[in-house]
Amino acid sequence: MLLPKELGLKVFHADITAQHNTAVSLATASILGGIPSLPQLVGCVVIESALGATSDGIPHKVIGAAAEIDNTTGVISVTVKYSASITRDVRVALLIKE
Repeated sequence: MLLPKELGLKVFHADITAQHNTAVSLATASILGGIPSLPQLVGCVVIESALGATSDGIPHKVIGAAAEIDNTTGVISVTVKYSASITRDVRVALLIKE
């Protein structure tokens, strides 16, 4: 997906170990390098994963990914939903507007 530069979005990557439908908290400063103001979190996309397959050979899938930022603490929470109740390492791209 290509995003026009006029949107003013920055993309930050985070490698996380995500359990199905369970939020993973990321400290904003460690992900963004300590930005001066609280950013607007626009979206979250899984860009890389190694999910494996069931014992029957059916591949696991990423159903969706979501992220939100706590305006009080500045902590970003990422939730990934898989096609099964699994825990896997994934790389997510966070779309942020400052």
